[in-house]
Amino acid sequence: MHATKRNESAEAGLAQRTIRYGKWGIRIGGVLCILPIISYVLFGNLGFNALRGPGGFTWDAALHKQFKVTEKHSITLRLEAFNLLNHVVFSNPTATVTSPQFGLITSGSSGRAFQLAAKYMF
Repeated sequence: MHATKRNESAEAGLAQRTIRYGKWGIRIGGVLCILPIISYVLFGNLGFNALRGPGGFTWDAALHKQFKVTEKHSITLRLEAFNLLNHVVFSNPTATVTSPQFGLITSGSSGRAFQLAAKYMF
């Protein structure tokens, strides 16, 4: 593709600028101005974040208690609960168009989990 554009002050005797659109970018007057446009990276005209998965929420909670053993020594016990209400959170649907499971949700999050920790500080 080849286009010619006149400079604003072409009437004043300045030369015309030649703009060329090629596979490696845009050249204005022989100078490469834009990096190559790589067509195999563009996958269509679908907008960003057009595919959305199901929503979900989890409640995480933690309790801790510190016990003094001596003046400089203490023990901290901590109990943590993940997904306390045990609601399932589904993963995103399969987005590979060639997959036979396209658009299907095939997994979810794990259930409720507890964790107990003890820390001795000296």
